[in-house]
Amino acid sequence: STAAVTTTTPAAAVTSTTPAAAVTTTAPPSSSEGTLGVEFSLNQTFNSNLSNPSSSEFKTLAAKVESNVNKAYAGTPGFNRSIVNSFRSGSVVTDMTLVFDKQSSVPSSSSAQAILTTNSTSLNILPGSIRVVVTTTTPAAAVTTTTPAAAVTTTTPAAAVTSCHHHCCCRIN
Repeated sequence: STAAVTTTTPAAAVTSTTPAAAVTTTAPPSSSEGTLGVEFSLNQTFNSNLSNPSSSEFKTLAAKVESNVNKAYAGTPGFNRSIVNSFRSGSVVTDMTLVFDKQSSVPSSSSAQAILTTNSTSLNILPGSIRVVVTTTTPAAAVTTTTPAAAVTTTTPAAAVTSCHHHCCCRIN
């Protein structure tokens, strides 16, 4: 029975990670590409299967969302693709990554939000639920440096200087 457990567990692990990438045909961003994180709520009922990237419900909705978001940003210079990272409850909260050919192609968060707000009517996004988060080009490297706070702070210097009340962050006396 140990052999049976050993053979079923790896198969499940492979099944839960590989098909999502294969079906959606979205590669993770490379270090030379620029990214923006986007989150919004779809006006539909959450189904627990949407938490599982290998479920048919997840794959179907992810493909629909990616297709519509790709259409919304099709006219944006440097836009390559979108990737659904996860769905969670709250109607259906969608967490995505937008991938651009290089960091300098990444639009401002307000521009990215306006593009999605204007061009995504077929997705039935709840009004006011779109949030855009500026991320670094290489999130893996940011985690590796063990100074994510510094990495995050450097991505939005204007906001840090104008709204920071923590002297440790902005170093202004």
